[in-house]
Amino acid sequence: MRRWPTALSVIALVAGTLSVVAPTPAHAAAGCQVTYAVTSTWTPGFAGDIKLTNLGDPVTSWQLTWSFTAGQTVTQGWNGVFSQSGDTVTVTNTTGNGTLATGASVSVGFYGTWSGTNPPPSNFYLNGTLCAITPSVFCPVSVVRRGSNYVATVVVINTGSTPLTNWAVRFIAPAPSYINPAFTENATLTLVGTGGTLTPTAPYATIPVGSTALMRFAGLAFAFSHLPTAFHVGGTPCQTSYS
Repeated sequence: MRRWPTALSVIALVAGTLSVVAPTPAHAAAGCQVTYAVTSTWTPGFAGDIKLTNLGDPVTSWQLTWSFTAGQTVTQGWNGVFSQSGDTVTVTNTTGNGTLATGASVSVGFYGTWSGTNPPPSNFYLNGTLCAITPSVFCPVSVVRRGSNYVATVVVINTGSTPLTNWAVRFIAPAPSYINPAFTENATLTLVGTGGTLTPTAPYATIPVGSTALMRFAGLAFAFSHLPTAFHVGGTPCQTSYS
């Protein structure tokens, strides 16, 4: 008759062949998101704004790096300590904004120079971790008034690194201004109270990287205070000029 080993001998056998695995040190989870926007441009300069959001574990200091692709240079920056070597720009925190909790954001801005083209950077790194990039826009608006009539021209430029989709321009039309939706170019205009929305027509529903969409609408305003204002695309305010 076959004899089975006792429970104690089984335990001894297992113990004799058991290897001890050392615990793996824990590492902080990393993740980040960047929104890059050109807020104004002129020849040969521009102003840029970067919103950095920490999606990983909290950090007590941060370093953001990116590389320009067309020879742009940073001439002055704020809310961070800027340096540039070749095409690579490095921004480190100041003494007051180094701590970023999970989900917390910090914004830095700068003035720069460009020549020929001014494409956005393609890669941003937070403490060595590649960040996701959200679409960003530059949207200058011009409102030209002639008597009680005015024409508003909105230009939307995709300054991000991915196509801009599902976008619209929103603004405020203070009462008693009058806007005729029939006199709208490249967009559908809807009004709810004093809130206006310009939804792009199909050919402009997606703006490729570096491309532009233009839309116009006309209205009546019997005083300057009746002209439309507070234009924005998503969370990005538009620069508006009146003449």
